[in-house]
Amino acid sequence: MQTKAPEKAKRLDYFSLSTGTILLCSVHQINDLGMVLSLPFGQKGYVNITEVSDSLSRILEKSAKDEDISIPSLSEFFKEGQIVRAIIVKLGTAEDKRVDLSLKSSRLNEKLRFDSIRVGVQIDAHIKSVEEKGYTVSTGIENSKAFLNFDDAKNSEQKKLKVGQPIYAAVKDIKESTKMIFLTLDPKKTNARIKSDQVLNLSTLRPGMLVKTKVNTILENGLFVLFMDYFA
Repeated sequence: MQTKAPEKAKRLDYFSLSTGTILLCSVHQINDLGMVLSLPFGQKGYVNITEVSDSLSRILEKSAKDEDISIPSLSEFFKEGQIVRAIIVKLGTAEDKRVDLSLKSSRLNEKLRFDSIRVGVQIDAHIKSVEEKGYTVSTGIENSKAFLNFDDAKNSEQKKLKVGQPIYAAVKDIKESTKMIFLTLDPKKTNARIKSDQVLNLSTLRPGMLVKTKVNTILENGLFVLFMDYFA
């Protein structure tokens, strides 16, 4: 952990980005084949429809062979101004400064492991299928399964979630024996502050999560803070 305060806070900009960086973004524009996202430093990023979720990608593959299979509109999943987490998959040249992004949970959660997940932690996922009592959910976490009961999805703005739709959920319960993660969309849980005993490593943290912080130093252009007791 860095304990010595820098002279200045480093400003996030295009040239400080790298592939694999996860950003907190907002939906700027929704098109038939993708979306434009607003990035934290005033630039735009692009999400192709094939990078929304793995389940949606499979629907697209099947529809290419069977024209009777309908493709859900991205406007059924998102709305303008909605906050999402996205991972950088490709950067353009210094001239065009293009940023290609993905919302796939398999990319966002690639570094997560089942044994690092704790009740209360929030994760990105997507709807894999609709079952009798709820939704099977894909988190992208290897050797694990996830489920969202209908009762725990009631706080969603949509009455019914669709296959391929990304969600931001909180872990409600974990069954170690079956590697099953039970999720909830309750805003009190998805917006709750993350506690230090819920985080085993930085991979669990995501942009936009609430954490307890302590101001260590007031800098010329910002603050140097300690958070969750042992990160800076």
